[in-house]
Amino acid sequence: MRDRIRDGLIDGVYFQHIGENGRKNIFEPLNDGHGDQQSLIDAHTQRGEKDNWDGLRELDPEKLRLTQEIQMGARSWLGFLYAAITDASPVITQTDAVTLPTEEDIERAEESYGEGVVREYFPEKYTNPQPRIHFHFETMLREAVEQVAEQRGERVTNFELTIETEPVETSSDDPDIDELERRYENGDRSLTMDQLHTLRRNTDITGEDLQNWLQETME
Repeated sequence: MRDRIRDGLIDGVYFQHIGENGRKNIFEPLNDGHGDQQSLIDAHTQRGEKDNWDGLRELDPEKLRLTQEIQMGARSWLGFLYAAITDASPVITQTDAVTLPTEEDIERAEESYGEGVVREYFPEKYTNPQPRIHFHFETMLREAVEQVAEQRGERVTNFELTIETEPVETSSDDPDIDELERRYENGDRSLTMDQLHTLRRNTDITGEDLQNWLQETME
């Protein structure tokens, strides 16, 4: 599993080359036509319901379920990336990464002042490709946004992201199993996977029960 996830992360280099239509086909199963009104009608209505369509038909349940799964999966991937990146040991320190110049910064400086001056101005660890490796979430997100903007023929003029966290004080380190079970029975979709696994370990709820519960709460 670890190697599969690592390979998937490395394959992210290729994801950047998936065009707009390709991205839409992945993220928009409810809009899998060509974008015209008839295609939207076909995608958003079940068979036999197209007559007298008034724009308020029920969405295709299977495509809606898939859309929900994509949203939850994407959110979970973002959560995984945030946790993994902030836990990773960097080559460049977290403090250094905050002011890490982008490749575009270095190229502009070289054009204006010359390569020799730039290498003197920027520390070597910023200009040498290997030491530029860093795991700083805010900086990596900024670099990703800048890369997408460049592909769209745009330039990022403002990017602000500040994440501050603090420990949550709890009366006990032990989870309230009864409370978690009550929320589970009420179909509380805010339950985290850790909380669901805690329920499985401490109650009669099985792995199959959890799968069925997740399926039902997404419908």
